[in-house]
Formats: sequence, structure tokens, C-alpha cells
Amino acid sequence: MLLGSICVITLGVLTISSSTPRHDPYDPDRVPQPDPGAGRQVAVFFLLIFALSVVTTAVVGILQVTIVDAPSPSGEQWFRVTVGISL
Repeated sequence: MLLGSICVITLGVLTISSSTPRHDPYDPDRVPQPDPGAGRQVAVFFLLIFALSVVTTAVVGILQVTIVDAPSPSGEQWFRVTVGISL
């Protein structure tokens, strides 16, 4: 899971940094403006990583409870663990 997250984070950084405008060295009076779509890109990549983390954490937790034959946690515990780890 960590290796996959690192790959998606790297892809997100490359995508966002490639879409930001560069300063033109031949026009010193022009101030570079931020890209208005960068916030949306950040939100999309955050939600993608968060969703993948929640799903992966839930699957691993279910498999561990099944394999170890432990008592099943409550719904609140499942929610706190999966969302807490994903954040």
C-alpha cells in the first residue's frame, strides 16, 4: 500500500507542478499567476489516495480478523481505524 501511495503522490506532484506557469526571464514586469485549476487537481489526488487507503485498510483488517479468528470489532472501531489510518 505504501509503495502504491508513493507512486500516486509522485504522479500528483509531477502533474500539478507541470501545469503551473513559469516566470518569463525576458519579461521582468510580468508576475506569474497561480493556476486556478491547481486546487482541483490537489483535491482529486487527495481523494484518490484517501479512497485507496480506506479500501486497502479495510480489506487487510477483514483478512486479519478472519485469519486470526479474533472477535469482530464494532462498526465504530472499524470506522475509526480505517479512516484514521487513511488520513
